Amino acid sequence: MTQLQRPAPRGPDEKLTIAEVCAEPAPDPATDRPAPRGRPSRARTAYLATVIDRGAARLVGLTDGRKRALAALAYQIGGLLAWSGLPQHEVTARLTAAGHQQRLHLTDAQRIVTRALANGQAQPLTPPPAWSPGIPLSRDRHTQPAA
Repeated sequence: MTQLQRPAPRGPDEKLTIAEVCAEPAPDPATDRPAPRGRPSRARTAYLATVIDRGAARLVGLTDGRKRALAALAYQIGGLLAWSGLPQHEVTARLTAAGHQQRLHLTDAQRIVTRALANGQAQPLTPPPAWSPGIPLSRDRHTQPAA
């Protein structure tokens, strides 16, 4: 595995930019698992990106339980990672940046994300059902009222 060049240590109040987190060397193909279930689709990658964005937004207001919330989010993402087709290094960078922006030390955020992603990958989640905006989720909720 390649040693990463890290920026100078920062205090918990200083934010690391996403560009700094993403400026790591290319991932090792042995550890960056490809999606085993067919080709990734835009819908799957968009779904997982939305889960990451919403989960990162939930971290914003937390003063207590930030590490636990980040671990739960990374575990959930890990469970859907193979299904989505997103590259593991991209997900790791985004989650690590989200944790660091919430005043977690970079090394703590990386450790939490790495472990929780691996645990989530070991226990894949059931993917969400196929859905598109034109298909109602339930007949009862989306029927027109009788005239």
